[in-house]
Amino acid sequence: MRVGQRLLAATRALLRRTGVDLVRYPWLPPNHVSNYLRLFAIDTVLDVGANKGQYALALRRAGYNGRIISFEPGREAFQILQQVATKDPQWRCYQLALGAQIGLRTLQIAAASEYSSFLPITETAVRADSFAQMHSEEEVEVVTIDSLWHDHVGLQSRVLLKLDTQGFEREILRGAMESLGQIVGVQLELTVSSTYVGQPTIEEMLPLLRGHGFQLFALYEGFRENDTGRLIELDGLFFRSF
Repeated sequence: MRVGQRLLAATRALLRRTGVDLVRYPWLPPNHVSNYLRLFAIDTVLDVGANKGQYALALRRAGYNGRIISFEPGREAFQILQQVATKDPQWRCYQLALGAQIGLRTLQIAAASEYSSFLPITETAVRADSFAQMHSEEEVEVVTIDSLWHDHVGLQSRVLLKLDTQGFEREILRGAMESLGQIVGVQLELTVSSTYVGQPTIEEMLPLLRGHGFQLFALYEGFRENDTGRLIELDGLFFRSF
């Protein structure tokens, strides 16, 4: 054991006698989402398209301890999500989809549930990942952000709206016209080459977000074709200016 490791082990042993443990704190890059949550004093994250809770769990690991409200319409994914969140009092989950209108809609379920969508998948996506192929359908309930804002969010909340909804992001924003002005930040997928039929591209989404007062703060590389390495999707993080 090296000198530094021996010193660390001795320090931990000493601290444990007083009921304190010494653990390594994870280093986070400056553009990590959690750093922006602190910068903009975000206290509520609307986790839309939560799948099995991967995004929310990553926020918790990074130190975010505010409210998380997750929405996932897919039956199997929601069951896992609910189990993961059950012991977290600040994390609520709803088996709902969000959109521009309230009603029922058919969700296409993919072999890998994170690809499930209301929109037909393109051959580009299937070539990039065979697990994007749709294999079944479910009828799900759709609500709007405006319809749930008063009861589930609240006027005083500082909200980050995270959208991971497989091409349906624009429709969800259309269902938030009354409440969008109260949202501090938006994180969503930006497609370079559409993976779903009718999905708006990055060239369409950037001016839409700017028109609602959001500025681009960070980009995160997302999805690439396996064989060519061509970039297909990015994640964009937007906030209202100071």
